Amino acid sequence: SPPRRGGSSRGPPPSQQHQRRRPPPARFDDYDDDEYDEDYPPPPRRGSGSRGGRGPPPSRGGRGQRGPPPGRGRPGDGRMVSYNQSRRRGPPPPSTFTRGLSAIRDKMPDPTAVKDTMLSATKAAQEKTSALSSNIYREVKGLTSSELEQVMLKSTRPDDTPVKTKHVERLVGVTYQISGKYDIYDAVLRKLWNKMAEKDMRTKLKSVYVLHRFSVDGGTDHQEALKQRLRALRKTKDPKRSSGGRGGTRYFDSKVLIGTDTDPDGAGARAFLSRYAHYVLTRAQTFGGIFNEISLAQAPAAPASKKSRSKSRAQVSKPKNPPLCEEHLKFAQMVLKAGLACTLHDGEETESTAMCVERVAADLMGLTAAVAVALKRELKKQTISEDSEELLKQWCEFYSEELLPDTKKFCKKVTGKLDAYGLYLPSRIGANLSQDLLEKGLKLGSGADEEEEEEEKAVEEQSEEEDKSEEKNNEGGGKVEDADTSMAMGAQPSASTQDTDEYDEYEYDEYDDEYD
Repeated sequence: SPPRRGGSSRGPPPSQQHQRRRPPPARFDDYDDDEYDEDYPPPPRRGSGSRGGRGPPPSRGGRGQRGPPPGRGRPGDGRMVSYNQSRRRGPPPPSTFTRGLSAIRDKMPDPTAVKDTMLSATKAAQEKTSALSSNIYREVKGLTSSELEQVMLKSTRPDDTPVKTKHVERLVGVTYQISGKYDIYDAVLRKLWNKMAEKDMRTKLKSVYVLHRFSVDGGTDHQEALKQRLRALRKTKDPKRSSGGRGGTRYFDSKVLIGTDTDPDGAGARAFLSRYAHYVLTRAQTFGGIFNEISLAQAPAAPASKKSRSKSRAQVSKPKNPPLCEEHLKFAQMVLKAGLACTLHDGEETESTAMCVERVAADLMGLTAAVAVALKRELKKQTISEDSEELLKQWCEFYSEELLPDTKKFCKKVTGKLDAYGLYLPSRIGANLSQDLLEKGLKLGSGADEEEEEEEKAVEEQSEEEDKSEEKNNEGGGKVEDADTSMAMGAQPSASTQDTDEYDEYEYDEYDDEYD
């Protein structure tokens, strides 16, 4: 029989047995925690009597049974050894997440302070964002709109730079490129009104200045259309800014144009804007150009074409009122009064306001020259109708007493302030009225007055003569009575009575000289 290979039990060679007895590496080192120890109970003990458990395979010879490898459990216990078993004696420490939440909670500020800070920061950011967005919107709109709209946006830009001359010339030049039979001022005035209704004071002032330049330098064919369109719009409600009902906002409303007094730093600019806007609106609704209605300069001539058309157009081109009419006199007085109010006070001196005052001074000088030209034309006529004599006399009085001296005073007052910004006024007014013609005009309408005065003097002289005759008669009767009395009493008039009469006569003569 073959020899038996093993002893009492089959086993691996010694080298393999030594390697097999080493404890296997821990499989749950990375996940060894108290939570997992509690969730998974220890495995049952391995024994010979347990049928349900998986034990070692029986030996082939039946001589013995292999036990668990050494080092896999405590002696007498089948549970796994945990390296952090000592930590389970007290309450579990807080986790990292809990400690982080506690630290964040401790460092959080007061909710009320956070709310106030956020509200103030949000308000400041909103104001800054609205300003930036409005500027960005203005630039984008300028790039995508028409050329006229681009120039309008550039000329009314909300900054301290005054309106550039090239922008004004480009805007006003449109009135010379388009025929007078087309109404261009309806769209222009609406655009200007939208700029005047903005909140920025600089945009408002520049918009009023552009309207002023349209009124002065606009084409002669469109001057009457500007006056009529502006008058009509001032009676029309603005649908964008009307609150409904009878109290809706009208175009070029002074309250919307000037704005509310919320910024104390802009009080000076707002005060000047109020006076300047009143002058511009008055001037634009009454006169066009350099007061062409009075001087008849640059009057649109009727085109020479067919007879029928020439007659109709000649009637249209003819002025409705004579140059020196009563209505123009009233308008000239209004323009002079509004223009004299546009002086620069403390806190109102800027480059933009200086440009506005320069245009006002130029207007007053132009009005003076226009009135002088019209008076010279009328007074040089050989015959002057009796109906117009009184009106011409009123014009001469207005020119000599108000217009000429007040304009000189205004120009002298603002010249020093305008020189600081490089703006210079003409040293002399364009046209003057000679003193002889002025005196002739002041004497007009005095013929009837002189006749009335002569009649009154004749009546007074006649009444005085009658009074003197009555006094003489009374004195004669008094002398007879005095003689009779003196003869009866045998007395003469005393010297004191004569002295008293002489003193009385001297005293009355002195008072008569004073009142005469």
